[in-house]
Amino acid sequence: GHPEIVLGPDGERLRYNGASLYGPDGVRSGGYLKHHLLPFGEVMPFQRLIPALSKLELGQAEWQVGPAPAPIPLPVRGDTLRFAALICYEAILPDLARDAVNAGAGLLVNITNDGWFGDSAGPRQHAAMARLRAAECGVPMIRCANNGESFLADAQGRILAGLPLGARDVALATVRPGPAGTTYLRHGDRPVHRLLTLWTMVGLILALKDRRRG
Repeated sequence: GHPEIVLGPDGERLRYNGASLYGPDGVRSGGYLKHHLLPFGEVMPFQRLIPALSKLELGQAEWQVGPAPAPIPLPVRGDTLRFAALICYEAILPDLARDAVNAGAGLLVNITNDGWFGDSAGPRQHAAMARLRAAECGVPMIRCANNGESFLADAQGRILAGLPLGARDVALATVRPGPAGTTYLRHGDRPVHRLLTLWTMVGLILALKDRRRG
């Protein structure tokens, strides 16, 4: 990601955390502005509910919220590949990836800087959670991480090629974009929500029966 400054309708400067796509000619052909900002790091949360929080300065960047991830077209060998970008920890949020793939993205790209975690379990956990998005949505993922784990994964989340934390190298692999039509892609978290609702209802019914018996 990179800082991106946009002039608002009143001439104010709006700052975003963004990703840009450049062609071989060096011309910018597309991009994405981060949608889900990191609380306390990129934005102070709950400002709409408590306006006074906007005056609290804890070192947060105060980026603006960009639109939800959407397919970005990329010409490839006479065809057009549509991919969606996920910046940093957006890759741990299932709904963002699912919505982007349902909108037509055949590939997920995650760019991140995991230097905050140092040489700990953090970068590895972040990479493992990102792989889940590929398996859930049935599309490949390319992950480029500064101070983290980079990889190319197939539509089942299997790593085809990767670089460990601290490596300076290039990873190459062939990925085949296109959604596989997974159950999660079609239904999302709804089945789990319904099961939890059913489980809660059964628990309440059993509790009421026990109380009546007592």
